[in-house]
Amino acid sequence: MSKRIDLPFNTGWKFSRAESIIGSDPNSGRVIPCFNDSAWDTVTLPHTARMEEHDVQHPWQGVCWYHREILADPSWTGKSVSVVFGAAMQIADIWVNGTHKSTHLGGYLPFAVDITSEIQIGVVIDVRLDNRDTNICPPGKPTSDLDFFYSGGLYRGARLVVTNPVHISDPITADIEAGGGIFVSYDHVSTELASVRVKTHIVNKGLDPARRCAVRSRIVDHKGAVAAVSSSEPVMIAQGGSHHLINLLDVQRPCLWHPDQPYLYTLETVVEQDGVIVDSLSTRIGIKKIELKNRLLLNGKELRLRGTNRHQEYPYIGYALSPNAQRRDAIKIKEAGLNFVRLSHYPQDPAFLAACDEIGLLVQAPIPGWQIFHSNNSFVETSFRNIRELIRRDRNHACLLFWEPNFNETDGDHTDWCRAAYEITHTEHPGDQCFAFGDDYPSGWSGWDVKGLVREYGDWVFGGNESTSRRRRYDGEEAMLQQAWNFQWTLNHLSRSFDDDNVCYLGAANWLMFDHNRGYYPKPNWCGMTDIFRLPKFVYYFYQSQRDPSIVRPHFDSGPMVYIASLWTQRKSPDKVVVYSNCDEVELFLNGRSISRQAPDSGPDTPYSNRSASTLATVGHDVDTSGGNPFDGGNAAHLEHPPFTFMDVSYQSGELKAIGYRDGDKATEFSVRTPEAPAELRIAMDLSGTDLHSDGADAAFLHAFVVDANGTVVPDASPNIEFTVHGPAHLIGGVHTNGGVASTLLQTETHPGEVTITATSPGLISARHAICIEAPESTL
Repeated sequence: MSKRIDLPFNTGWKFSRAESIIGSDPNSGRVIPCFNDSAWDTVTLPHTARMEEHDVQHPWQGVCWYHREILADPSWTGKSVSVVFGAAMQIADIWVNGTHKSTHLGGYLPFAVDITSEIQIGVVIDVRLDNRDTNICPPGKPTSDLDFFYSGGLYRGARLVVTNPVHISDPITADIEAGGGIFVSYDHVSTELASVRVKTHIVNKGLDPARRCAVRSRIVDHKGAVAAVSSSEPVMIAQGGSHHLINLLDVQRPCLWHPDQPYLYTLETVVEQDGVIVDSLSTRIGIKKIELKNRLLLNGKELRLRGTNRHQEYPYIGYALSPNAQRRDAIKIKEAGLNFVRLSHYPQDPAFLAACDEIGLLVQAPIPGWQIFHSNNSFVETSFRNIRELIRRDRNHACLLFWEPNFNETDGDHTDWCRAAYEITHTEHPGDQCFAFGDDYPSGWSGWDVKGLVREYGDWVFGGNESTSRRRRYDGEEAMLQQAWNFQWTLNHLSRSFDDDNVCYLGAANWLMFDHNRGYYPKPNWCGMTDIFRLPKFVYYFYQSQRDPSIVRPHFDSGPMVYIASLWTQRKSPDKVVVYSNCDEVELFLNGRSISRQAPDSGPDTPYSNRSASTLATVGHDVDTSGGNPFDGGNAAHLEHPPFTFMDVSYQSGELKAIGYRDGDKATEFSVRTPEAPAELRIAMDLSGTDLHSDGADAAFLHAFVVDANGTVVPDASPNIEFTVHGPAHLIGGVHTNGGVASTLLQTETHPGEVTITATSPGLISARHAICIEAPESTL
């Protein structure tokens, strides 16, 4: 018997927002699709329902439709066939061959449509999506009052899955408490031995009882060597029945997963029926042990969480990110010197979690929710289902640290819901490796497992929606330094707790990594470490300087670093120069002359400003817009790597260079030059070490930098720049030019080849760039 087919099912879809395609069944009155080629466009998933501007407050909301025809393959006869949608925003109605099949509530988690009984000749699938405001499923808040928005469409990919009648179930479709699919847990973990428990759910969708069904599991290391193997006793599974089979495997001297060493094994699961392989799956696993005391212990050693928050939005295409784009975001967070990311405020793409598994980012995974609770049955039941399905989908990821079965920042007395959410979490993820995080409010519930984690800091307390942390990349040096100071001051004051054994402190996550759009305020949220095009601000390099300089990983921006947080333009003189580095010493040079070689800042901790002595890091209602006393040479004693503040540096046009030293030896250097007149353009593709895939949906940021004759970006230049593309790719959205950079998105088409990009602007030397578009995995 052939094994399963599980392939991307993203091409050949038809899409329309035209209401004219809607009809109604004369017998039932139910809405039905009326297919008309003229009303539909051919699209590739992931797909957004409408292209938006890069800054948007009120994105498209409404009803849209997707249509796909499937021709049956003769080899599928007698098989189980389903289409699995990664996510659909946010109420989905599905028709198969004109008959309504199912309704799915919620826009962030997957669902499957079984088309086995309809597949004999072929199938027509129609999907109606409604992303308008609703209170029947979380988040449940109108976008006009929301700090993000519901980006419409089939914005994650789909897959076609064909299996033998006896096969490993889908964990969400199976809908079994703490079961379904494959569930990997760890009975014991040490550097000497890891006891791995593999629970596999087998279903029989055939017409006869399935005899002698067994599961064989083996764990393979990264070199392909078998680390452990186990086979279950055979069982009989009745027609329409199912069974969980347990395999126990002992891995001797395991390589434990850690953010600094994200070692992954491959679990190979094979289902045999009468000795013949009928199904198999590969699952990447990371062996680790989590303990919570007054500190987080990972594999028996203390680990301070140094994290951020992430929204899943791109400009123009909203949430319709390809798997490669998800990976690029994860790499950027890792290269920023962080080891932890909170996925605010909803389940995000498994491709992002898979990247976190690989590169070493711990994850806190929330259900959908933001500042509202509805007591109607649909909302409550869907929220509980969100908890179950989130855990069933993501429980085997090595990166998973904490679950967040919580409506973010939702005050009020819903204690009963919180208690039930907590119990569901631990029921779905039994054992001592399940940790639930939630809000503690005076009128709410405080029984969550995770204490001592600050999940959002550095923004709101400095002015709310007009926070001095909310600064655009092109607002200039002073603005970006102010933002960086807010984060530095707060992180330092928070980190004092790590030096006090009597205080519970696991670490902190800043707000946030990437700028994003939202509905309830006319300005986007600009407090990100990068802008929405993923171009870094000064604060990005502050966090990058907190990474361990002794860890150097190939293909990553890692190891020793030094960065001058200055544009080195005309200024009052003398003045401060701030340098971020994880080195022991930094020497600053101006036009080849050494100004000073000094150790990191070591001044005292002080209140943020004279206005208030309170710790703004923890007092959310006490805002301070004064700006404090930036870079006073102190407020860094509790950081892993304080910055270097050079005082009284007299300005002189030219080159400012910083050299970082470790153990007395030069380790790294960085230079910045005074920008001169704009002279030419330079193109850069932002791929973060990944390929561009010819899947018709992969999209990467394309930048054209305005530089002078020395190659220095001219930050006050914003000329009109045009891109021309030749080859199997095209631009999507507009071109946004500010701060000396023009940015847009380049999206691939469905065949590989070389793409040539040209950037032109009147009076500037043009730029040309070539890139090869690679073929993706097989698709249907």
